[in-house]
Amino acid sequence: MAGIVSYKWCMTNPAKTPRQMLLRVPPLINLNATNQLELSELIYNLAMDVEFHQSLGCESWADFVSTFLQMPLHKAARHIAVWEHFGIRLAGCFNIKRSPPAWSLLTVMLRFTNEQNIRYWWMAADSMSYGEVKEEAARAAAQATGNKGVESVVCHQFNFNVNVKERRNINKAINKVKKAHGFTRNGEALAFIVKEWAYCTNL
Repeated sequence: MAGIVSYKWCMTNPAKTPRQMLLRVPPLINLNATNQLELSELIYNLAMDVEFHQSLGCESWADFVSTFLQMPLHKAARHIAVWEHFGIRLAGCFNIKRSPPAWSLLTVMLRFTNEQNIRYWWMAADSMSYGEVKEEAARAAAQATGNKGVESVVCHQFNFNVNVKERRNINKAINKVKKAHGFTRNGEALAFIVKEWAYCTNL
């Protein structure tokens, strides 16, 4: 299981075991917008522990989400994506102990924040509306793709059910392609991988 990273602002009673984490989830769901980053951390770590799912009689992650988290699978996937971006990928690049922006802003910020700009955006987003942050996200994406305009950089989110080993292999492939070809988004790298595979298999 992946290591649990707990922060003072995040957990008043840090959950350390899978069962403790699971018990912590319902109160956070009921708080709605409050402490949603903590909820993302918990869901991410629960997702990594396949043995715990199986010990509860769950045949899949989708089964675990439906039975014990009682939320739509796409929502759980978004929580995982948020924590993977801010709590894992960008860990150490900014002061995550500082109160996070609103949850709605985090779901937009994960599209364009990186090691260089996360410190600024983590503080600046508090004084901005959802529309303003979304506009900045589109502008940043347009610049990253050669200023082709907002319409050409509209992003779509896809959710796939994969196990831990498959997820690790996918991330490894994406990171290798990003480094080799200078891509900035995971989606760009994944699209390149799929295109190359289709070419090689004559699809």
